[in-house]
Amino acid sequence: MPLELREVKEDAEWNELIQCESESYETPFNGIFILFRPHRGNTPAGREGFKELRDRQLTWHKHDPSSRWFKVVDTDIGDKVVGGAEWKIFEENPYPEAVEHPVDATWWPE
Repeated sequence: MPLELREVKEDAEWNELIQCESESYETPFNGIFILFRPHRGNTPAGREGFKELRDRQLTWHKHDPSSRWFKVVDTDIGDKVVGGAEWKIFEENPYPEAVEHPVDATWWPE
């Protein structure tokens, strides 16, 4: 099982990356992930929830100059994504002074 670490550079790479992320939170189940993707499974709502999660994470990535996503692929099974992570790489101190960053969880119904 030769593994390779690669930077995620193309939008087309996000489907498999986010699918791997979603599966990793399902088995074993990690309830915190439902805060980011409340609709799961192979249902119309689950598939829409997946697309919304993927698009939201891609938008966050594109609007954050410090965001770098990496994936680990297994080259024995067609470069299947077996892991991934986001790293924040800052060229200078991003917090010279304390600033509040409120989060509006628009994806979670009230």
